Amino acid sequence: TAPIIGGEGTATYTLKNIESDDVVIASTSSHITAQKSAAGTISYTITANYGKSARTGEIVLNSPSTGATATIVVTQAAAAFSATPTTVSLKAEANSTATFTVTSTYAATIAVADATKWSVTPASIEGGTSAVTVTVKALTANETADAITGAITITRTADGEKLTVTASQAGVSQGGSEPVVVLSEQFDNKSTSDSS
Repeated sequence: TAPIIGGEGTATYTLKNIESDDVVIASTSSHITAQKSAAGTISYTITANYGKSARTGEIVLNSPSTGATATIVVTQAAAAFSATPTTVSLKAEANSTATFTVTSTYAATIAVADATKWSVTPASIEGGTSAVTVTVKALTANETADAITGAITITRTADGEKLTVTASQAGVSQGGSEPVVVLSEQFDNKSTSDSS
């Protein structure tokens, strides 16, 4: 098994009735570079797997004198890159917030389309196996009757792959603000006097 993010690894094999110097690397998959490092050991370098599916590669060994072959299978797990949920709702008031999570094997940046209306924290993640909570904030109040939407883009730094989360700020008629009822009373201030 090779690391998802790529790098160096080793694989071992056992020789039976074949001299160690009679083994050559016949071929490798396109994302693997391999070389013999010692008798019974292959050193290889593998590129990062950005895909959503596990990836396998092969290192094929051959004995020219005997015609024997052996295949070493190298497996990489799938890369994680997701956001949940993909739509978040905020109240109409300024500074209202909502959260979503991002899981990414690799480092990524997080940005809003209109920085005058929205902000996100954090603006980047280092990557790994744990989900990171992202907070989106509405910087201004929505004083209209219609909801305001904005796009939040998560970009994987290594290859530019993108995810989009949509933020929706409620309008004032959509329950985003609490209604205020003002009661007023009128009094008759006329003074009364006894007549004699």
